[in-house]
Amino acid sequence: MERFKVVERETKTKAYSKEGLGAAQKLDPAQKEKDEVTNWLANSIDALNLQVPVFVLMMFWINFDND
Repeated sequence: MERFKVVERETKTKAYSKEGLGAAQKLDPAQKEKDEVTNWLANSIDALNLQVPVFVLMMFWINFDND
């Protein structure tokens, strides 16, 4: 019954009330951690993608020097 009261209260909260605006700022700790990991992965992938052309160029230079 208590869970129902909580759900009912949350669904009846108006979006632009003080409570509604404050609720938008509250994140579930698991969701917050998931967002942080997702951002870290995206940043890491971007950094690695920037390094790929440099390594390809280095491989060509090494092969050119060996010929």
